[in-house]
Amino acid sequence: RASKPKEVSGVLLGWDPSNTAPYGLLEADLRVLSKVAATLPSEFLEHFEVHGVDGRRASKIVKVYLENDRPLVLETIIAPTSCLAGLVMKDHRHDNIYKIIEVGYQARIARITQRVRVRTATEEEAMALQIGRNSHILAVDRILFGGRSAVAVIRLAYPDLDRGFIEEARSPLGTAGISR
Repeated sequence: RASKPKEVSGVLLGWDPSNTAPYGLLEADLRVLSKVAATLPSEFLEHFEVHGVDGRRASKIVKVYLENDRPLVLETIIAPTSCLAGLVMKDHRHDNIYKIIEVGYQARIARITQRVRVRTATEEEAMALQIGRNSHILAVDRILFGGRSAVAVIRLAYPDLDRGFIEEARSPLGTAGISR
């Protein structure tokens, strides 16, 4: 039985991926912290249409970008196995998720939406970012669509709010239009 994804709350920014550089963190040192098969977390169900129990199987990839050995941003990628099978087997040290989808899966990213908010870090985020458990982070969720439905969510967590806002404002995403 299919369940309809819930409408995402808050303002979503949308842009055309064909003229967007996905990251401005080219100088940062990238480390892949984990690549696992997981159950799709309930907080991500709003983005995906799930069919039965098997529809909740997902890939979860966690990476950290470092500057002088200091965590700059934590990236978590969640993708249902039904959309991107074998994603945990891909080399995430050299290719970002955009390139993996378009080259590795021969699939076009039709559009991307983004939600930006300030929130308290989760325990996993706090540990990876080397910050206190109740610290605030800039959380950016980028939802990648391969047509009418989402195929992956990228969650970026910036421990330095000022740096995070500057990075987001400087990127092409900061000038994106509002998507309804």
